[in-house]
This record gives sequence, structure tokens and C-alpha cells, in this order.
Amino acid sequence: MNRDDVVRAALATAEAMASDRLRREDARLYSQHSRLQNRQAGLRSWGANESDLRLRDAIQLLHAGTILKEDGNDRWRQCFQRCGELLEWLSHPNMQLSKVPVQLLSAAAYVVAGFPARADALLRDADDGRYSAILRSFIRGNLATTLDEVRTYWQEHSNRQRSTPTQSSDDYVASRLVEEVIRALGVICSSARWADESRTAAAVEKLDALARIYASDRDPYSWLLARLRPCTTIKQPRWY
Repeated sequence: MNRDDVVRAALATAEAMASDRLRREDARLYSQHSRLQNRQAGLRSWGANESDLRLRDAIQLLHAGTILKEDGNDRWRQCFQRCGELLEWLSHPNMQLSKVPVQLLSAAAYVVAGFPARADALLRDADDGRYSAILRSFIRGNLATTLDEVRTYWQEHSNRQRSTPTQSSDDYVASRLVEEVIRALGVICSSARWADESRTAAAVEKLDALARIYASDRDPYSWLLARLRPCTTIKQPRWY
């Protein structure tokens, strides 16, 4: 499949799944989400695999949006917005997706689509113990807090290194990848504060390279989060 075919497929996805009118499947998801949020019983007809199917749709929209964005087609924003909506509606614990960072992915998609307020509201009340504090504050656009969390991470990391036995090769590689992501986020935050665009560009390039590495990982959601790199799109980050 050549590049033109890939773009046409992405446009077809945008037409079918990201129009102004919700598909029946998406309307069902929204209804299920609304019922659960209001502590009501879910839809009687809700199928056991529907959450997984809508998650696949969200990932398909993210892929399509990425392709269209790289191609300069304005439909990419609709793809990311609908992706964020589907993921938000999948975020209730009763959707049985506890192993997927649904809220983080939803918030990141919203930021890239140009809806940082939605992302902030979604993560403001997220379970602090479930998600990385660094990622939560970064996606919310609170770069000052992100820098504080990065400093805390490196302080704790130094203590862990002194007390942790030798790692296996797989664990060592995984930990090094995490460290490189955190280094890149720290550079982006500090560079944004001092308007050093050259360092920001280098850090974003590193995140893109890390995303390509994560693409071969068994956990696809690490790749998605790395690929979204949401806060590099925020024009007015928060320093409070």
C-alpha cells in the first residue's frame, strides 16, 4: 500500500467514524457511560466485548488522525477529538478496562485536538495512585508541577539504584526507556519556561524516536502515549 492509499484509508476512517453525527455504536457507548456515571444500571443489551471494540475504534481513529496530521489534512482534529471522546466514555471502572491507561490516552488526544480544558477536567480527579504523576501533570499542561515531579523522580531513582539488586536485561532496557522519556519531558518543560526552542525540538525528536522503540513493545499503550506527546502542542502552558 503506497502513501496515497494510506491517506485515503485514513480519510475513509475519518468520514465513517469522526463525523458530527455519532454512529449507533458510539451513541450506545455514551449512553452506557452516562448511566454508569449517574450510578444507574448499565444498558441491558450491553455486550461483554463492546468495550474492547470501542477501544479498538479509538486506536484506529488515533492512527488515522496521525496520518492525516502528517499529510496536512484538517480532518485530523476530528479524529483526535472523537478518539478522546470514545476513550473518555470508556473510562468508568465498570467498563472493565483497568489495565489500559484510558484517561491518560483520552486526555492526551484532547490536548492534541485543541481541547486542553477537557483534558484538565478529565485528569483533575483521576486516581493519583493509578497513573504516573509526571504524565498527569504534563498532559494537564501544568509544567511547573511536572518539573517538580521530575526532580522527585530523580531523587527517588538515586535511592533505588543504591538499594536495588542487579536487573535482568529486559528490566534494564525497560527502565532505561522510562528514564529517557522522563529526561525528554524534563527538557521540554524547562525549555518551554525559558523559551529555548532548540532544546524543545531536540527533546521532541527524542520522544519520536522512543515512540518508534515502544512500537515493538508488547504493551501498545506505551507507544500511543509516547506518540501523542501532547503538551508540546500547548501554546500557553500553566506555570502554577
